[in-house]
Amino acid sequence: MKENFARHRLGFVNEQTATSTVDVMKIYVPLEYQAGEERKDVYEWLRRQMRVVILGPPGAGKSMLLKHSMLIWAGESTPRSARLPVLIDLHRCNANNTTLDQMIHEELSRNDIRMNPALLDISLREGKLALLLDGLDEVSQEDQNRVSMLLRDFARKYSGCQMLVTCRSAAYSGQLQTEFMEHVQVADFDDANIRRFLTNWPNMTDADSTRLFYDLQHNQNLMRLAASPLLLTMIAYIHTEVLAKNGRSLPGNRPAFYEMAIDHLLKRDHDLARHNAISVYDWQEKLAVLQKIALTLQETPTTRPDRRSIDGAELIAITKRILPDLNLGPEHAKLLIDEIDQRSQLLVKLDRRSSRYAFPHLTLQEYLAAVELTAQPETLLQRYFADRPAWRETVKLWCGASSRDCTDVVRTILNSASHGDQILALECLAEAKRIDDTFAREVIVDSMRATTSLSWDERAVTAAFAAVAADGRPRGEFTFNLLVDQAKGGEEPGARWSMAALAGTRLPRAAAFLSELAAAGDPQARAALRSMGEQAITALTSAAWAGSLQALDDLAVVGTPAASEALTSMLWNDDAKAVRSAWHLAALMQNSEIEANLRLSDVSVRTECKRIDWVWQPFSNGASTKFEIIVGRVAYLVDRGFIQEIPSEVKQIDPRLAIPLGIIAAVSELKPVDTSPSEDLMREFGSLGLNVRQFPHWLAGERALSSFYQTTMPARVASVCDHVLDAHHVSPYRKRIIRMMDDRTYVEAIVRVFCRFRPKASKEQWLTVQDDPAKPRLLKSCAYLSVGLLVACLIVLGIGRAVGTVAGVWPWGPPGLSAVLTILVIPVLAVAFFAFINDIFDAFNFADPLVDFLEKFVGRYPWAVALWAAVSVSGLTTLALSAVASWTNWPVAVAALAFLVAQSYFLTLRYRDRISAIDNALRPIRDRAQLNASNRLSIIGNSL
Repeated sequence: MKENFARHRLGFVNEQTATSTVDVMKIYVPLEYQAGEERKDVYEWLRRQMRVVILGPPGAGKSMLLKHSMLIWAGESTPRSARLPVLIDLHRCNANNTTLDQMIHEELSRNDIRMNPALLDISLREGKLALLLDGLDEVSQEDQNRVSMLLRDFARKYSGCQMLVTCRSAAYSGQLQTEFMEHVQVADFDDANIRRFLTNWPNMTDADSTRLFYDLQHNQNLMRLAASPLLLTMIAYIHTEVLAKNGRSLPGNRPAFYEMAIDHLLKRDHDLARHNAISVYDWQEKLAVLQKIALTLQETPTTRPDRRSIDGAELIAITKRILPDLNLGPEHAKLLIDEIDQRSQLLVKLDRRSSRYAFPHLTLQEYLAAVELTAQPETLLQRYFADRPAWRETVKLWCGASSRDCTDVVRTILNSASHGDQILALECLAEAKRIDDTFAREVIVDSMRATTSLSWDERAVTAAFAAVAADGRPRGEFTFNLLVDQAKGGEEPGARWSMAALAGTRLPRAAAFLSELAAAGDPQARAALRSMGEQAITALTSAAWAGSLQALDDLAVVGTPAASEALTSMLWNDDAKAVRSAWHLAALMQNSEIEANLRLSDVSVRTECKRIDWVWQPFSNGASTKFEIIVGRVAYLVDRGFIQEIPSEVKQIDPRLAIPLGIIAAVSELKPVDTSPSEDLMREFGSLGLNVRQFPHWLAGERALSSFYQTTMPARVASVCDHVLDAHHVSPYRKRIIRMMDDRTYVEAIVRVFCRFRPKASKEQWLTVQDDPAKPRLLKSCAYLSVGLLVACLIVLGIGRAVGTVAGVWPWGPPGLSAVLTILVIPVLAVAFFAFINDIFDAFNFADPLVDFLEKFVGRYPWAVALWAAVSVSGLTTLALSAVASWTNWPVAVAALAFLVAQSYFLTLRYRDRISAIDNALRPIRDRAQLNASNRLSIIGNSL
């Protein structure tokens, strides 16, 4: 599985080199989803869903999301209870009757997982599989109803199987809704995502990524493009491989950018003077063939296979038809296709065994089809009205692909009177190179009036107006001013989406305007402002210095390195701003990019401010650097705070802060007394599925909670952990900090530290948490061997002498006393052996009643147990000594026993001292926190 999914082909790179693919795990940037005006973590929500449709625009990262989760599942830290994921491309359903079961079986086989049909059926029914179904929008129109019904029927049949479907937003009309009631909209990249992506990009230095991000910030058209993961990938590649080498700049719109990228890929051999050796055909000839193929795929009728792929034989036939226009003979068809495949990668085989070809991304196909139809607007409109979802992007790209006047095309679409077409007309204005300005302004004004209706798709309207208003030329200025006026008017829903559209322009003057409204108390302006990312940092920082704690929360939402620097500047006064900034930084430090930036930042610090430096000492190189000062100050402010000062947005903080400030601080505040679990708590341990009668006191809690390390944490487990802390009277503030670790780390902390009569976690343990001392294995073996030899000698020699005395073959002392001792000891040894075997193998059904009886007997007659122990041990010891004395003499026997006892005591004490010296309950908690960092980004849930 790792081999199949570890590398992601860029699709627009023309060589099999290190730059033609990227490492998915290294380049991946976590996605978020849009919930109203807020962005939220998509992963935890998706893991809890059984049926969900993941929506997003072309190139939003939907497919990469599925692939990345496959790789996480294949990693070493995957929970044992995680479902087995199967990723299926839904375009494979086109023009065939292959069942979903068959495709699952084929995909499992491709990943070397053998599962016969009967076992597959059982696994599906028991919920042990997770189906990741990619590209519902790539199913042909003819097959949409059939495939949708196929998915719905499958979901009903296998109700326990997790099913996640991806689809373009514009292509989803609720066709799965009877079974898939949940859907989620993947959010565009924000500034933090873009920064992280560029930082992770191979062959791009920190200086290069910083410079490119700066260039994007000052070109809002390009910044809007960079919000798409696909286009950002192309921008990063073109920047490192082309622009940085020849001093060229990126174009400002999508069609122009696609044109540059395709030209580069087709001309690269020529530019590098390699065309005579490995490139036979002119780049214009290859471009003409690609355009024809793209249009053919886009025009694929509903009675034919999907428009995403084409059979090799048909590909050759199409190429032969265009060759006469290029003054080439039919014998060149296959050679030309092979050169396109091998040298440009703009048309590739679906896999090594397949005879079908496809463009690496549907967006490239749509652009090339638009270019092919440059002189055929009537054909374009005919195709669009016949199949709106399939041709929507092509229409927009057509408007920007040439300098041809697109007024008539946009007017025709606008006059259809449907909301979707009117939004498309507005979107075309953002792409168009040439359109009648009077008409364009009429479209803008009429759309703004019409969209005050609640029946419009507000998200689409917002994006369309933002695209037009972001253009700094006269039409963009006109639109921007209209949005400002409508936002000031305050009438809903126009004011709300106007603010969102202004934020979408990412222009500094939009940030300044929204900041004024936010300062006046407008919550919608505040939500819009925080969505602007780094463009809002200056305005938010000014508001924070003026005393706005909400502005600090908004800076944390922006979450970029620059935002973390702004928060750091607030740490140095002992006021509410400092405490709130400290909490947000404690959360942001989980992001390695934030940490790396603060280490290198030139942000000012004040060394005289109070700090707690030991918190970060295990991770420091000994020098008191600027970053250590910042962390020490954050630790001090968090440690000295109050529960009401914790921002509601902070749900999880860096475990390197949560462990010392939560666990260690909580233990240090406890009274030095032993605490036993209450009867109610023992019953809660039992509610987790453990027979607590087998384990005394806190051991029951340790065993019960340990079984939940590998599962998604149910609410009842969280409740039990909370009650463990309550049993030890942990303060609410420390309890809140401890709870700010991820679920499994939280359970690990409870098991390792608090499932004890007296919890133990100290500053000294924390200072050595990074050490990895060797375990005293030899000393342990010697201690166990010595104790085992002592016990074995006493039992074997004592029982042997007692039985020999009763039988008269090896007599010593009164036979009656030996008989009583034999009756007392042998049954108890048998019961102990039986209990040991049952504890390991759970072999006997009647064990629990017997254990209950013994527990009640011990509880009711403790004096009898004490008397039995005294008689048995003293009797066995005396008989064992007599046995040895019969071979030697009594002084030697007593000396031998004393030696064995002393040796066992010394070795055991030495081993325990050594273990106590190196044992550190905080190490497994730290390890668990590191282990769970990657699994947090998986969308695959756990089996039932």
